[in-house]
Amino acid sequence: MNEKVRNYIIEYMKEIGMYDEQYPIDELIKDLLLESKVVHKGEIDSHRWWNICTCVIKIKDMYISFDKAESTGDNTPYDLGWEFDLDYVFEVKPEKIIVESVIYKPVE
Repeated sequence: MNEKVRNYIIEYMKEIGMYDEQYPIDELIKDLLLESKVVHKGEIDSHRWWNICTCVIKIKDMYISFDKAESTGDNTPYDLGWEFDLDYVFEVKPEKIIVESVIYKPVE
C-alpha cells in the first residue's frame, strides 16, 4: 500500500474514532478494510480450501481495492495459512465500460 492510501485510511480511522496507538496500525487497517461495505467483488483465484477475491470499498471519496480469502469449507482461510497482505491494497477508480455480448438463438 502506498503512503497516500495509508495516510488516507489512518485519517479516516481518526475521524471515526477507530485509531488507537495501543494497537498495531496494520491490524487496525486490516480490520477496517474487512469490515467495510464492499461495493464490488470479483473472484480472481481458487484454491482447495479458499477462493481469493478482489474487493473494492469506498471510504469517503476514495475507492480502495484489496484481496481477501473466502473459505470453501469449515475452516477459515487464516486457519489454513492464508494471510492478508497490505501490499495488495491500492486506490482504484470506477470506470464505466460497454460490454458486447453474443447470444445464440434457435434457428426456426
